[in-house]
Amino acid sequence: MLNLKKSLSTQNLIYFTIFITPLYLVKIGIFGLPSNILELAICVVFFRWILEKYPSFQFKIQKNFYSNTIAILLIFSGLFASTLANQNYRVGFGIIKGWFFIPLIFGLIVYKTIRTKNDIRKILKCIFYSASATSIIGIFYLISSNLTFNGRLQIFFLSPNHLAMFLSFGFLIGFYLVKEKIFKKNMDNNFIFYSSLFFCIAIVLYFTYSYAAWLSIAAGLSVAHIFSSKNKKRLLSAIFLIIACVSLLFYFQFGNQKFQDLKNFSDRSSSASRLMIWSSAWKIGSDHWFWGIGSGNFQTEYLEYQKYFPSYLEWAVPQPHNLYLAFWLQSGLIGFFGFIFLIFLWFRSLLSAFKKQKDGLVLAAILFSLMLSLLFHGIFDTPYWKNDLSFLFWIIFFLGISLAKKPMGDPADKVSRPSD
Repeated sequence: MLNLKKSLSTQNLIYFTIFITPLYLVKIGIFGLPSNILELAICVVFFRWILEKYPSFQFKIQKNFYSNTIAILLIFSGLFASTLANQNYRVGFGIIKGWFFIPLIFGLIVYKTIRTKNDIRKILKCIFYSASATSIIGIFYLISSNLTFNGRLQIFFLSPNHLAMFLSFGFLIGFYLVKEKIFKKNMDNNFIFYSSLFFCIAIVLYFTYSYAAWLSIAAGLSVAHIFSSKNKKRLLSAIFLIIACVSLLFYFQFGNQKFQDLKNFSDRSSSASRLMIWSSAWKIGSDHWFWGIGSGNFQTEYLEYQKYFPSYLEWAVPQPHNLYLAFWLQSGLIGFFGFIFLIFLWFRSLLSAFKKQKDGLVLAAILFSLMLSLLFHGIFDTPYWKNDLSFLFWIIFFLGISLAKKPMGDPADKVSRPSD
């Protein structure tokens, strides 16, 4: 009975929930409300956490979290105001529930549960293992030539780009796990294990042919190395290696029709399509610059604005293919400012951690590269406005906040935060 209780602890349930992240695609109904397996798992974690804290449960906002709280409240205020102003209640409130409120609650539980840097490392490994398991499935899809009409790998995700956005997190974490073993010259069984899983992720990520994902990973790694490396020679060699690998990837793509369309800027290329979507999104935003159009309304407004443009190259466009346009349009100016303010606070906290910490520098570099990669990818796509990506965003956010609370040289290895 004691072992069962321990195995069903909040921490273990957190690890399990992160591992099953792709199961957000399995839709279910809870009390007549649309939901999915991931949301159900988060609800289980929430109630288990409440039971562990009962009867002494109390939730306090620490003083050093006030600014972040203000930013989060601005985001939610913008979302609610935009939804109410545009009267798309069912879809709008459903998005607020599934892509903001529930992921935020899970992130807060992670934040309140973390006690050591090892806890942070375990959570990052769960993301890596989840991406690895997905990639192993992807290998079987690849072997059986189960691809999209244009030869890209998407397995059970809605598109190759969705798969690539999810795998990017696992790739970056795996890169650092393997790199850490190499620099420590610790070529043990774990090194072989991590390397094998990392290789699987890399293969599947390649066959998504998501150029935006490749570039965002390179950007995340390069900038993280600039801030985390104190050895200039090692820094330059690492950045050179990253640039060389990306160049090699695009070299192999040179004969690909997608790359040729991109290079020649074909009228039917994805680049031309994106520019048209962004032009339409900007026009929509200019006409609704303060309140926005409400969450889930972009497809309708996009089709409505067709009359201002030549015939669209893409008609089914639920999101504007840009993270920042998506926040502005769907949460108004208030929510957009809240998001930018939140990101600014997060990077400021983590950059201060780079200066103070020594033994936890790898963790800080991983989190820095994950967030930077997501934001860079946001130029070309919307790597937040999905169940899995919003879920991972808040996990990364709260891991970074937790890590920045203490000097990493603390031998006690405790995240310095007032007791719950």
